[in-house]
Amino acid sequence: MKSLKAVIVDDEVDSLGVLEATLARYCPEIGTISSFNDAYTALQGMQVTVVTAPYRSTFS
Repeated sequence: MKSLKAVIVDDEVDSLGVLEATLARYCPEIGTISSFNDAYTALQGMQVTVVTAPYRSTFS
């Protein structure tokens, strides 16, 4: 049984395959849930809501 789950995000398609293969070979306890080629699509695919707050510098 895979005790850890990973989502892989990389903008290079070839790297996604390499990362998945490396995890499978050297870290069999980590299962890949899915992989994405950009962060925005990953957040949409995982149905994550990102909330941002206005930034106020303390150095003014």
